[in-house]
Amino acid sequence: MELIEYSSAQALHQRCRDFLMEDEGANNLLLGSLITLARNPGGRKAKISYYAGESAGRITTVALNVSGKRLLFAAQDQVAASALGEQIKKHLGTIDGIFARAFAAESFCQSFGTKGRVSRQLGLGLSESHGLHAQASSSSSSSAPGICRLAVKRDSNWILNWSRQFVSENRIEESEQETKDSVRQTITNRQLFIWEDRVPVAMAFYGGVTPNWARVHTVYTDPQARNRGYGKNLVRAVTYRLLTQASRRSCFLFVEPENTAAVRLYQSLGYSRIDDYLDCHFEAV
Repeated sequence: MELIEYSSAQALHQRCRDFLMEDEGANNLLLGSLITLARNPGGRKAKISYYAGESAGRITTVALNVSGKRLLFAAQDQVAASALGEQIKKHLGTIDGIFARAFAAESFCQSFGTKGRVSRQLGLGLSESHGLHAQASSSSSSSAPGICRLAVKRDSNWILNWSRQFVSENRIEESEQETKDSVRQTITNRQLFIWEDRVPVAMAFYGGVTPNWARVHTVYTDPQARNRGYGKNLVRAVTYRLLTQASRRSCFLFVEPENTAAVRLYQSLGYSRIDDYLDCHFEAV
């Protein structure tokens, strides 16, 4: 396999779009990130490198590398993932970690030869054919009082506080400035929703917008308002909006398999397993 570095997100997207679209749902995080970067090349402060692996003129892997540290990638099979591991070790030497579908991440790590902390993520998807339209639009489906609304600038302070708590509770490696930038950008882009029952009680972001998919993420309910159905109502409402007003055909989200309550909640809304993913943090050599 030959590893080719591209000069920009636009160039990589043009070359690899068809490859990633072959499994658009499973590749939502990578494809959505690439599309966002291609449309707004100056929007990300961190240095990002763009790679594609080719064999006999055909794309077999696609990867984004952030600041020479974290690698987000997709591979057509275990052989391609293993070859990518060899090439990344040759070109970069060391990286802090990777995120990919489990079958690809395992093969990459064996080839790359580095061990570390691994967390598993379950990727769930829901398509418009699952009938959520009728369920979500029915007032009788609500299990908790309140409404879903777009977040606005005046909500920034408490959203930022909740986002900090979300980052802490989920052990996410994100700086304070990155959290602030994320909140500001998602409010500006109208990609942040809240559930309000007289006062705001829960929030949910969406992103990963690809031709047919969108990803719901950063779902968080205020600790004082949990176990009352607010989070479920919000995810239902956001999913419904994405499948109708945003004209997506399917929605995607990640959840830790160990969080059985969340898994059951999403499954009750019609979400089902797409694939397993591994978030690998490598130990310093």
